[in-house]
Amino acid sequence: MTTRTLVRKPPHTTLEESELVKEAVLLPVLLTMIRRDMDRMQDQANKLCLPNIVVMQRVLEMIQIDLVKLKQRLRSAGIRIYSEVKDAQGIRCKYICRENRGSLTMSRSMVKAEISIIAGNYVHMRR
Repeated sequence: MTTRTLVRKPPHTTLEESELVKEAVLLPVLLTMIRRDMDRMQDQANKLCLPNIVVMQRVLEMIQIDLVKLKQRLRSAGIRIYSEVKDAQGIRCKYICRENRGSLTMSRSMVKAEISIIAGNYVHMRR
């Protein structure tokens, strides 16, 4: 008598895992935007920019800490982003989550809206 082993396919990507992927794609974009804005402000001779630069630096540090934590969560959830394209239309990425392939597509306007929400959350939670 032979025994057959049933192989279950892992469940589909959950909403929480999809949010992790979205955050992993958007946080680096936000980092780049903040760094660019800080560079522009530092080039100006205006003393009024200093408080803004300090706030931006703190937000930058919080985002970097969260990005490290996010990468750990992605790893522990078995999620790997293997393709990412950023262009004038928006952002497209492909990922693997527990052997399931998935994709995320965000238009440019959607990216802007999401980035604004995330940036606002960081500014309001600053220490």
